[in-house]
Amino acid sequence: MRRRGAACVALAACALAGSVGTASASELVEITIPARAGEVGDQWLPRYDGPPRAKVLLPDGYDPARSYPLLLLLVGLQSTYSDWSDPGQGEIEETARHFPGIIVMPEGADGWYTDWWNKGRRGDPAWESYVLDQVIPQVLERYRIRPERRYHAIAGVSMGGLGTAYLGGRLPGFFGSVAVISGLVDLALLPVGEGAVQSLIGQLGAGAPIDLQAVEGPPGGFYEVGHNPVRLAANLAQSGVHDHRQRPPRPEQRPRGVGPGGRRGDHPPRLQQLRRRTAQRRRGAHLPGAPWLPRLAELP
Repeated sequence: MRRRGAACVALAACALAGSVGTASASELVEITIPARAGEVGDQWLPRYDGPPRAKVLLPDGYDPARSYPLLLLLVGLQSTYSDWSDPGQGEIEETARHFPGIIVMPEGADGWYTDWWNKGRRGDPAWESYVLDQVIPQVLERYRIRPERRYHAIAGVSMGGLGTAYLGGRLPGFFGSVAVISGLVDLALLPVGEGAVQSLIGQLGAGAPIDLQAVEGPPGGFYEVGHNPVRLAANLAQSGVHDHRQRPPRPEQRPRGVGPGGRRGDHPPRLQQLRRRTAQRRRGAHLPGAPWLPRLAELP
């Protein structure tokens, strides 16, 4: 997790002229970001009581009168908002040492950053609406954030990588860069149906009744298609997109029929759409230790 955290943080490591503060250390704070009624009930927060929370890392020499870049950092499956900062996990204070912006790490539980279909109710939980309509606006109210989209980044690992790809495609006018780390970006890639897997994991964790279509709706239906990140790839044409995965096995180590990404079958064209965006945006100087991530100031 710590190595992945360093990769995510490198996404926005370029400081603007005059944005570096004094020599005082960064500060990690915890805030509450309440959800609206029906968005995220207590049932979907089985690891602690109360409204959803977030960790926020304020940069060195933080000055509330100044404006800063923003990195929204999403957690993975079976994690909480604090995993990015906990000892032995993300250790964000170390991995983001001297990072010049504000890093916000909101709760995601096992909700897949989606407004669950739930037989057409489209909520309960509604994690997509929570992030877009509560987390981002409340962060902008609490902290001064640079208004230009080039200074807004979203990144995440695993389930957070899926959420990053989807939410980045949903809000390309806000996020100028997107970094997916070990995240599935094509809901149609798994033959058993990604929506069924999501529903089962989320419901088991919350002790909810099992409905395998609860999250994405019927397989191949309009709701699942609309939530598939590769279907939104065209929205990212003017964004910095970076898809970082574990090193694939050598050909002699792969089972027969498994493609170069370690998944069965060569990657379908839809998955390559998102990866082509990645290749197109790899330009200019890069940060040591994370050659796949550009400096934030080079992004649109």
